[in-house]
Amino acid sequence: MISHYYTTGATGVDVVVAFDPTRENPVLMADSKHPHFEAIRSGLAAGDDSVLDLFNVATGAARKFEQVTDRVSYNGKDILFDGDPVHTVLAEQVLRAIEAGEDSYAPLAKFWEKLESNPDDHSREQAYDWLACHAFQITEEGDVVGYKGVSSDGNGGYVSGWASAVPDVPSAFVDGEPVKPLSKVPNKVGTTVTMPRSEVVHDPTQACRRGLHVSTRSYAEGYAHNGAIMEVHVNPRDIVSVPTDGGGEKVRVCRYKVARVSESDNGTGPVLHESPTTNTWAGVGYVNH
Repeated sequence: MISHYYTTGATGVDVVVAFDPTRENPVLMADSKHPHFEAIRSGLAAGDDSVLDLFNVATGAARKFEQVTDRVSYNGKDILFDGDPVHTVLAEQVLRAIEAGEDSYAPLAKFWEKLESNPDDHSREQAYDWLACHAFQITEEGDVVGYKGVSSDGNGGYVSGWASAVPDVPSAFVDGEPVKPLSKVPNKVGTTVTMPRSEVVHDPTQACRRGLHVSTRSYAEGYAHNGAIMEVHVNPRDIVSVPTDGGGEKVRVCRYKVARVSESDNGTGPVLHESPTTNTWAGVGYVNH
């Protein structure tokens, strides 16, 4: 275990000092203004010597970040995607989080990588615009937290408010099992609902067309007919289209996971959204249900 101690500097600022005889410069110091101060202090107290890398802001942040995704990295100056410097709004948010020593950049990096894996250029653009215009949380794994208004099935469960109008074609698949044609889709907590991406209508000008619909919470409230509002998690890769009807409050996807019954509209952390006035990301956080 590395020896360390705490003291108060001449200006009254708290300081942590650590000694590692294996290093060329064995004495490491950080005061309470250091962006990683709390992580260093708690890590040393727990006997985690790996936090010594955090004394150096640039290398410490880079080492932590490079472990998040294969495609997103930090070279001490710029955010790189597939090795190329990127200076988008999203990249700048990640960079600010790293330099501030925040932990929120890991879910954000995963979200970014998943969004870039969406196979359709137009779908990626629609998805990004949709998320930027509304307040959305993302999970620790980088998935989007959305909502569905569902109806009671009369037996203690919940189903989609509408059934597919396509005969001889399954309404959807729940954990790989087909839902009978013209039937409403069960939405049981913990299940994954899917539909072939090719069957989801891509054209955003066509409203209420075939696809799995996910929305903002306020929009979902209007469709919880004698039922509930379900929180669902969507991989950004699976967003297909953002219909222009309904004020852009909903999106068509080809897959989502039913996370839980949403009992209130109170979030559990900061939300992912873009400020329409400053054109900068106002915050990012994640939930862990």
